Amino acid sequence: MRRLRRALALLVVASTVLGGAATGLPDVPPPGIPGDDLPDAPAASNQTYAVEQGDTCVPVTPFEGERNVAAFYDYRNPNTSRSSWLYSSFMPGRFTSDNGSSLFLYEGPDGVVSLVAVHDARRNREVRPLPHSAVTFRFGGLPESGEWILVDDTYDGREDRFSRNRIDWRWGGSRTDGAVFRGLAGDFSIRIAPAFNERAALYRPDRAFEPVTSWSVLSSGASGPNRTELDTSAPVVVKSGGCGAPPDAALDAPGSALVGRQATFDANATTDPDGDVARYRWDFDGDGSVDRTTSAPTVRYAYDEPGSYAANVTVVDEGGNAATATANVTVSRPAADLAVTDATLSSTAAAAGENVTVSATVENQGNASGTYTANLTVDGEVVAREEVRVPAGETKRVTFTYRAESAGRKRLAVGGVDAGTLAVTPPTTGGTTQPTPGERGGGSPFDLLLDHPELAGVALLALLLVNFVASRR
Repeated sequence: MRRLRRALALLVVASTVLGGAATGLPDVPPPGIPGDDLPDAPAASNQTYAVEQGDTCVPVTPFEGERNVAAFYDYRNPNTSRSSWLYSSFMPGRFTSDNGSSLFLYEGPDGVVSLVAVHDARRNREVRPLPHSAVTFRFGGLPESGEWILVDDTYDGREDRFSRNRIDWRWGGSRTDGAVFRGLAGDFSIRIAPAFNERAALYRPDRAFEPVTSWSVLSSGASGPNRTELDTSAPVVVKSGGCGAPPDAALDAPGSALVGRQATFDANATTDPDGDVARYRWDFDGDGSVDRTTSAPTVRYAYDEPGSYAANVTVVDEGGNAATATANVTVSRPAADLAVTDATLSSTAAAAGENVTVSATVENQGNASGTYTANLTVDGEVVAREEVRVPAGETKRVTFTYRAESAGRKRLAVGGVDAGTLAVTPPTTGGTTQPTPGERGGGSPFDLLLDHPELAGVALLALLLVNFVASRR
């Protein structure tokens, strides 16, 4: 059944669309079979866009939809789940134009912005064979963040020809052709060179022909699409940013820097014809990712690893126009780069008067030998110093002997690196343990007097009274 349907579809295409043999195609078919999962793409990082043609610039606002862009385009042929023999887009008619080509941006619910091109409008006509129309678009500067996810048409035997940077369309009048490029992120500038009608690659002079008479760019408006006519004979540029003049970015950076040391990057020499620079996007290592965004033109940054870096700043104005400046920075390690990397205690408990050992590792990540003065601190106070010489690329151990003089908890560190907390207990004494007052077993009254001298007067009076009574007997 599937083969029968496919054969029938090919027969209808051959007999009713153009009435001729299909043009040769690339080995790889175009994307966009309806129902396919959309590939991952970054969400839009811009809020303003524009289309330029010659000296004309048109601000463009994407159309925001609750469906992904493939569902919005709604391409149907006899083999799709919602089938149609019209081989066309079923997007709302306000986005298409009879005998016209439309260009616009569409933002889906995931925040991903797509470039949509659609030719002609869908309508039923009785005339057979249908007159054909043809357009060729050549593309330059398509961002690597995106890809073509739909090309109208996708049926077997189609006559359209597809590659990443060029699409040749041919269709029967009253149907549509088009394509969707999804994933316009970052700063981009896409050039589209059109060839309409007789200049198109798939134009056939021997067949009935219906020309494309207009080309326009659409922008979202309060009451619907705003349509601006374009010149069909001239290329256009679809870009991030508005229609104002872009800044002229400049970057002053150190030619050399040291690992771990702050270096200054200065974009103060940037100029902007409109005087409305809004932000600076800094990429210190040149990997394409923004490391920091500032409103100030000067920043400080420290590299963690040696190497050569193409640092750059992208200057963005209020209209979203951007310009980038680059400076090369060579980062190396200092001649001697010494630091304590760890510190430990031989014991975390001791009695007052006992000794503990504090050990630390000093590492030299520099290019030459150096001497390091290691400070032992107790609760932040320096109590001892040791000097150690460390060859380049090597480590050395430094050891301190610390005598705990008083009870309590002590925080020890070497070179600012924590070694741990030492718990110091009161000292212990040798020999017989002396009983505390009131604990003397079998004591005499004299012991009581010694322990409680405040009773001596009373006791003496009682003793004299007892002796007096005894003498009278």
